[in-house]
Amino acid sequence: MAKFFIFFVWYLLWFLPLRAQIPDITIKPFLKIQYWNAINPDDVSSYIRRGRAGWSAQIGNQWSLSTSFQFDNAGKDSWAPNENVAATVSVKVWDLYIMWRPFRNKNSWVLTTGYTLPQLSRETITKPWFIPSLDKAYSSSYLRKFVTGSNSGISPIFNMGGIIGYQNLWLGYNLSTIQAQPRTLEEDSKALLFAGRLNLGLGEKPSYSYKQKGLLTADKNHLMLGFNGSWQKATAIFSSNAAYGIDIHGNLSKIKFSGELMRLQRTIHQSIYQGMTGFARLNIMLKTSKGKYLEPSATLSKSKFDKNHFQITSGNSTHLDAGINYYCYREALKVSLHYLIEKHRPFDSKKPASVVWEGMVLGLQLILK
Repeated sequence: MAKFFIFFVWYLLWFLPLRAQIPDITIKPFLKIQYWNAINPDDVSSYIRRGRAGWSAQIGNQWSLSTSFQFDNAGKDSWAPNENVAATVSVKVWDLYIMWRPFRNKNSWVLTTGYTLPQLSRETITKPWFIPSLDKAYSSSYLRKFVTGSNSGISPIFNMGGIIGYQNLWLGYNLSTIQAQPRTLEEDSKALLFAGRLNLGLGEKPSYSYKQKGLLTADKNHLMLGFNGSWQKATAIFSSNAAYGIDIHGNLSKIKFSGELMRLQRTIHQSIYQGMTGFARLNIMLKTSKGKYLEPSATLSKSKFDKNHFQITSGNSTHLDAGINYYCYREALKVSLHYLIEKHRPFDSKKPASVVWEGMVLGLQLILK
C-alpha cells in the first residue's frame, strides 16, 4: 500500500509542470474506494472490493484524458463473494485513454483510444460508483470475459462514437476495434475484435461521454434502449466468436430500472455453442435532505451456458442482490447494506442448484476528488 501512495504522489508532481505550460487545462486527481464487510455463517471478511486512484484532465474543449490505477480486492479471502476473483498484492494500471472532439464543442463525432473497457453494453461501461446494486451485475463480468478474453475486459481499443439528433429524441453510436486477449496459450492474441453499440434515447439529450454515469439526481423522465454486438475472427480455439443483444435504462420520476439480455455464440469446427446472460434491476431514489438520498434496490442476474467451451463457466448461474443504499453526500460517501446469494447448477445436471455464497455485505464507498 505504501508503494501505491508514493507512486501516486510522484505521478501528480510529474504532471503539475505540464499544467503550468498549458493554461487552458483542468486536472482533477481522485481517490475512490469501496470497502466491504461480508458476513455469512462460515466467515467474516473485510476487504477493499474496489480501489482506484489517478487523475482526469480536460485540455481546452477538444481533448480529455483519464488515467487510473487499481488495488482491487486487497485483503480478500476465499470465503468472500466473487469467489473466482483473487486478492491483489500490487498496484496495477487500470485504464488509460484519451478522447478527441475534432469539432469543437460538438458531440456528433468523438474519437477515443487507449487501454480501457470496450463498448459491449451499458452495464459494461457504466462506472461502478454509480451502480445501485452492491456491484455490477454478474452477467456483465461473463460478457466481458467471453468477448475480450480478460476478466476485467480492459483492452487496447480505438472507438469512434457520438450523439446525434434532437433535444428530446437522439441516437448515440459507438464503433470499436479491440485487441482481444489470448484465452489459452495456443490462441493468437492478435486476432482483432470488432464491437458496435447503438443507443436510442427519449428525453433530454446528454453530452457524449465514453463511460456512463448514474442518474442520482435526475428527476426528468427518460428512456434509453441499446443494441449491442461484437464479433471476432477465427483464432486457434474457435472459428468465430460473437455476442449480441439489447439493454434498457429508464427513469420515471423516483423509480429507475435497467436491464440487459445478451446472447453469446462461439463456433468451433462447425459446431455452434451458445449461451445467454442478462439481468434486471429496479431501484427507487428517495431524497431525505439536501444531498442525501435513500435508495432501495434489487438486481437479479441469470446466465446459462453450454458445455465449457467459453472459458467462463458452464451450466446455469443465478445471482440475487437486494438491499438499501444511503448517500450521505451524493456519490462521494455512500453506505450500503445488501443481501447476496449466488447459485449454480452444472451443465446437464438434474440436481437443484447449489448455493455458492449467501450472506450480508455492509459496504462503504468513499470518493475524494
